[in-house]
Amino acid sequence: MKEKSIKGITLVALVITIVILLILAGISIQAITNTGLFANAKKAKEKSIEGQLKEEISLAIQSIQTEEIYKGNSVTLETLAGGQLEKELKDITAELADGEINGEYKDYEYTIDSNLNVTINGPVTGVRIKGSAEVQTGYVFEGNTVEVKVTASITEGTITGIEAPEGTKNITAKVENILGAPQITISEVKKDSFKINVENDYPEGAITEYKYSVGGTVKQQGTTDKNYTVTGLTQKTKYSNIKVTACINSLSKDSNVEEITTKDDSIEYSWSEIAEIAKAISNDTSITDDTETATVTVNGVQKTLNVGDTATLEEKKVRILGFNHDELAEPTTAYGTSTTTGKAGISFEYVDFLTSSEMNSSGTNAGGWKNTKLRGELNGTTYTFGDTAGTLTAQYTGNNVTLPNATKTITLWHGMVTPSAASPKRQISPDVNLQNITSGTKTTCCTLETLSI
Repeated sequence: MKEKSIKGITLVALVITIVILLILAGISIQAITNTGLFANAKKAKEKSIEGQLKEEISLAIQSIQTEEIYKGNSVTLETLAGGQLEKELKDITAELADGEINGEYKDYEYTIDSNLNVTINGPVTGVRIKGSAEVQTGYVFEGNTVEVKVTASITEGTITGIEAPEGTKNITAKVENILGAPQITISEVKKDSFKINVENDYPEGAITEYKYSVGGTVKQQGTTDKNYTVTGLTQKTKYSNIKVTACINSLSKDSNVEEITTKDDSIEYSWSEIAEIAKAISNDTSITDDTETATVTVNGVQKTLNVGDTATLEEKKVRILGFNHDELAEPTTAYGTSTTTGKAGISFEYVDFLTSSEMNSSGTNAGGWKNTKLRGELNGTTYTFGDTAGTLTAQYTGNNVTLPNATKTITLWHGMVTPSAASPKRQISPDVNLQNITSGTKTTCCTLETLSI
């Protein structure tokens, strides 16, 4: 048989090949190292990261400026270091010193100068401890103690424990559940009531209870309503120490303290406004003569009057007697046009005396009714006829009376006459039409006891 020859590489040749490859590899590594290729690549990466971080911080500043300037606020190094940067960017610190901000952002140090230009100073060197704080409890009021969870990390080595430092250590934590004290206002003050309003815009469900107090006495509790009307008060009385206590479970916070004086029963509206209200009442059939409180809308505003409310008319006090009680004497013109009910919307009565007068200067009835001041006050103008006080000498025939020396003509009168003869007195009914009262022959006819003009 013919044998085949098998060709292969000898051990010596293999060793020589490996040695040659190692020599070539060493030359290549030395060439790369000597030319700084790795260093340049690392440096390029650092510059890329720094450029990206600078852009992020610069864009954050621009965003803050856009938002704050729109609100009318300025953006300075102080405001940026005061929380604006921390609000806009995560994992950033900012400390203001010597007219510039220095801090750390994503493990790189940076500086912001007075012109708000950003410079990245390179990676943070040395061992660094990073931490965060998070409020663990729910909503709380300002000044209350809260539970805070602190999380820390270290760039080199291992944390074996966290020990609280002596004294007080400030921790910066972003919290959104700390609520301010309640603020209240008082409105709708009337003669017997007023309304307490909580003005805070608390998150829904944050407050578990409101307690409304007046003069140290709780008037309403166990409610989450943000207003309460206190009733049953005395008019023209001062009420102090008005406040609200807001509760978050077992925590509580008092509001500002207010005081008010209740009003009297005077009507606050002018007489022109009262006229408009009366017209609206006259057009409202649901308001009847036994309604005690009338509420109507005039020019889009709700207005209320009560029986017993008072006003001043020509320095005299008048009081509301009722609503839609009296028929209008001129229903088509009283309010400009006819109203639905045809009645006076408001009826008043005088509380004060319309007038007062003494009988005479001596406070007696001397001189009789004819000479009293009260007669003049009531009648306005009076006339005296006849030769003697209280005696009218005239010719009386039927309904015609002729007065001697008369200077006035009277067409309507009433009174009592006494004939000169022994016949009984004759009552003259009111509004008897007496004609031809002129001068004439004197004839003693009768004594006029009452004359109204």
